[in-house]
Amino acid sequence: MRFRFLVFLLFLLFPIKISAQELVVINEICWMGNASSSADEWIELYNPKKENISLEGWGLKSERGKIKINLKGEIRSEDFFLLERTDNISVPYVEADLIYKGALSNQGEKLVLENERGEIVDLLDCSAGWFAGSNKSKKTMSRVSPFVSGREVSNWQNSLNPGGTPKAANDFKIKNEKPEEIKIELAGSEGEIKDRTKILFKSLVILGLILTFLVILQKKYETH
Repeated sequence: MRFRFLVFLLFLLFPIKISAQELVVINEICWMGNASSSADEWIELYNPKKENISLEGWGLKSERGKIKINLKGEIRSEDFFLLERTDNISVPYVEADLIYKGALSNQGEKLVLENERGEIVDLLDCSAGWFAGSNKSKKTMSRVSPFVSGREVSNWQNSLNPGGTPKAANDFKIKNEKPEEIKIELAGSEGEIKDRTKILFKSLVILGLILTFLVILQKKYETH
């Protein structure tokens, strides 16, 4: 009984945050096409893992049904997989890994990436409107981090340049930041780490006191 109570206390003092790291993510979307044609759309996948992943039997689809791509081949470790609409010239001078048919709506889409077992690997719900990208400037919708959920609006930004970075690392414009300001932000992060260390130390002290109190109670209980 005492052990269960201690486990309960540990969960209260040190809550565990569980986050799933998806094997492959939807990394960049050119939903607006380019200056040559609005039909020159493309979607980029990214594998952040240290191992190659087979895409045989995988699928990428939209909730509205206009996009249904049967994936095949392999996405290499820490590499990209480019899906181009209709033909291999949607992205000039960049070779497509797969050609697909179907148009992305400029009003937004809900995209689901599934593995060969039908399990959802990544999900992006932009059915109410794309999180980023511009039809006017032709800047793409680019993911900030593969380790943060694609459902987070803040995890998406406009690409630095029109046309984005197909089969290359996403690039972003840092607004109104100077080297001095970046240093201040880093110093603030270090201060936060120190505060968390103090909180952890205090939590351990409290846990020690609770354990001592429980031992005393047990001894009193045994003597009666």
